[in-house]
Amino acid sequence: MTESAKSYQVGGDHYRQMEVQPWDIVDTWPKIERMAFYRGNALKYLMRAGRKGEMLDDIKKAKHYCEKMIEVCSYD
Repeated sequence: MTESAKSYQVGGDHYRQMEVQPWDIVDTWPKIERMAFYRGNALKYLMRAGRKGEMLDDIKKAKHYCEKMIEVCSYD
């Protein structure tokens, strides 16, 4: 089994320090809404790649959201 998307964070640990992480809240939403949120954030990071900070960091963040979408489709 691979590591869950929630078990790590790309670009810091500010969300992981929270008792309730944003993904904890989003994961209570209906599947279609969760997937739209994760897809939109992946798109955001791909569209801004290289414009705000390092391109590779944004690509890794987009990948992280894609990994979360895979989890939602696989385990829900």
